Amino acid sequence: MRLFTSPGVSGNGNEYVTFRCGLPRGCTGIRIYADELYELRSGGKILGTGPVRSAEPLLYYDRYGLSGCRELEVLVHARKGAPAVWAEVECADGGRFEPEWFCRVETRYLPSPDTVGCVGFCEYVRLDAPPGAFVPAIPGRVPAQDEFLPRPLPPFTEGRREPVRAWTEGELHWFDFGEMVSGRVELAGRRTAGETVVEYVESPDSGWAHTEGRREMYADRLSGGGGAFFWRSFNRRAFRYLVLHGALEGVDSAEVRTCGYPVRETGSFTCSDPALNRLWEVSGRTLAVCMDDLYNDCPHRDQAQWMDAFVSARCAFARFGTLDLTRKCLLQHGLCSYRDGRICSPSIVSWAFFVDYALVYILFVKWYWQVSGDLETVRVLWPGIEGQLEWFAGRRAADGLLEHLDREGFVYLDNTFELCRSGKSAGLNALYYGALCAAAELAGALGEPDGERREEAARVKRSFRSVFAHPEFPGCLRDTDSRPEQSFFMVNFSCVPGGSWTGSAARLRVRVSSGTAGGVRLDFAAYAGCAIRLNGRELHRDDREPDWAKGGPMYRPDSVELPLKAGENLLEFIVRANSVNWELFFDCAADVAASGLVCPVEWESAGPTGAEHEVPLPRWNPPRLSESTHGYAGFCGLLDSAAALTSCIPQHFYRHYAGIRVPAFSEITADPEKLAEWIMPCNTPWSAFFFLSALFELGESRAALDWIRMAWGIMLRGNMVNTWEEWTDRASLCHCWGGAPAIFFQQEILGVRQEGLGEKVIRFRPDLGGLEYARGRVVVGESGEFAEVELRRGKNGTTAGLRIPAGFRLREDLSRLPAPVDFTVIGI
Repeated sequence: MRLFTSPGVSGNGNEYVTFRCGLPRGCTGIRIYADELYELRSGGKILGTGPVRSAEPLLYYDRYGLSGCRELEVLVHARKGAPAVWAEVECADGGRFEPEWFCRVETRYLPSPDTVGCVGFCEYVRLDAPPGAFVPAIPGRVPAQDEFLPRPLPPFTEGRREPVRAWTEGELHWFDFGEMVSGRVELAGRRTAGETVVEYVESPDSGWAHTEGRREMYADRLSGGGGAFFWRSFNRRAFRYLVLHGALEGVDSAEVRTCGYPVRETGSFTCSDPALNRLWEVSGRTLAVCMDDLYNDCPHRDQAQWMDAFVSARCAFARFGTLDLTRKCLLQHGLCSYRDGRICSPSIVSWAFFVDYALVYILFVKWYWQVSGDLETVRVLWPGIEGQLEWFAGRRAADGLLEHLDREGFVYLDNTFELCRSGKSAGLNALYYGALCAAAELAGALGEPDGERREEAARVKRSFRSVFAHPEFPGCLRDTDSRPEQSFFMVNFSCVPGGSWTGSAARLRVRVSSGTAGGVRLDFAAYAGCAIRLNGRELHRDDREPDWAKGGPMYRPDSVELPLKAGENLLEFIVRANSVNWELFFDCAADVAASGLVCPVEWESAGPTGAEHEVPLPRWNPPRLSESTHGYAGFCGLLDSAAALTSCIPQHFYRHYAGIRVPAFSEITADPEKLAEWIMPCNTPWSAFFFLSALFELGESRAALDWIRMAWGIMLRGNMVNTWEEWTDRASLCHCWGGAPAIFFQQEILGVRQEGLGEKVIRFRPDLGGLEYARGRVVVGESGEFAEVELRRGKNGTTAGLRIPAGFRLREDLSRLPAPVDFTVIGI
């Protein structure tokens, strides 16, 4: 099982090689794998692309029929290492053989920069480069796994998309495809000699690239002489807008050859609230464009399978009946991404250890078993689950709770740094409790001992309630056992007049007064490098890079002594720009002015690059309560009632600035009393999934739907065409976890629960949550079987109809519908 590569490649990555072989008569098919991506052609026709993305020990081959084919060409691109190919040709008599490969390095592909996430490299192509000669291929690497495995997914659905409108602005040719599309771009037109730039744009005025100061997310470049041209991108591109400029006379056509997982729109939902109906529609569109050989968190930026799949898989099963992609996802996390006792993220590439994601993974495996009944896959994954829990067991405090895990990896929980994660984290320990309970259930199903996991879970539960009980709000939780309760003056440089994400640094000048001369301690914190000057003298400088893996710096401030003179002093901060959070926190015992002056500057010289603006200096306080902490606790069964959850839903979410990661439903205020009492909402649809799940489970469906209307209303009012990553338009505008409400519409409103489907049991607990009516279909089996529900509230009770497929048992709970309930069931 040796791969073949080409002489003349460097093996340093981002190289293209075409492999060619002849075929004798009687060949019926071919099994093929390549490092890393391939396009298979015969007679100028594309037979397919692949392979499905994976890593050892789960490398998969594709199979194609070869009726009438006498020659094959395979264009292979290696992002890392050397391009290589493996193949076995199938014969009519049942035999198989390895073809004799010839190859040439494709010099038309020029050196180019990497893009972002797992999207790969930009394509810099010289269209008129002469092709080289073919030479015999040489043996390459031998994979460690014994054999390539058959493709675990069905063939992808292919199609073509044309722009819904096109226009020109000066030299820019714009093409709007109406929504996020994913596939290979095909362009035809006329060029002049020089370079043509092909930009991939999420939005002209918003989205993550715009936040970082760019129009395009990334761009390909075509060069060479002029004349008519046709170009097809090798790599898959995802975007809404295509922008062409440079050496270009005209564009005859701009299309996308789409390719994705073959979804079947079986599930459905409609209700009396048009906003929820719109959200259902857009959620499905987003989910479909994020599904191919992975549950991509987003198709245009990361193209990676993070633990977002925990939500995506639930939606995909209830809507499309998809479980094979979920099986592949879990195997890739549990086998391909298992490193030294830790399940890393994202799957396959395993960049980092997300501590909480490793625990969610165990919950994910339990959910998969509950809906599929597939114990064989669970059995394969079980050693990794045990190994991961053993790793966590070595990091427990005396009371059984996990402690200081922010020192071991990235404790994500939510996309906000203002959520404290130090010491013992309530959100993380809630997930630890849930993972222990899930592992005990899985162990019992596998016939493995489960008593130790159950005892440990009980111990965690006892300690959780005593350690994290909030001292001021009965029944509520602290975020950690050791959060510093320190207040700071604070400025966000991206939100002040003239603020920019593209400068190298910003400066704050503030007057500090003291009645006497002497030293005063200054506490300060920033997300990246910071320099401090007092009366023109530099007291501190560090060149730290921003780091996503670290928690909020305000919970671990640095300090320096200020040698104040009597009277007024000039205190200056120079803070490096960064895309994590461009913020400064500081506090000292001296008299600090109520406002300061900010301007953009160069980091090294501190020389101004723009105008100075006066800004207020409000106080920042740690949040009184955090929705995400309570959401994780509720989801994992650590809350006895919904009171703690509803205590986290104030009439107004107060903030003093509208930053990149401040939800747009927040109310901006300068009132110090309101700011001192602020409650931190879920900052992303990811953490909101857990919070909303808990609200629904504990009977607060109206509050949950109102929360959805508030948060997702930001997207709806922003004319979303795909669901967003956050509650602002400054991050990804096509993110799969943004479709989380769809699962609540089917599981909570229509009431068809997913747990138990693996045992052919439909648990039916509908809840209109104040709606007048709701109806739809919910997939309950991998073969596409579905349950059909219709609910309608009247003046004198509720009518409820349910149709279930043959072979399923029903367990109904109608207590959440307005009584009396006229219930009709068909199918038993």
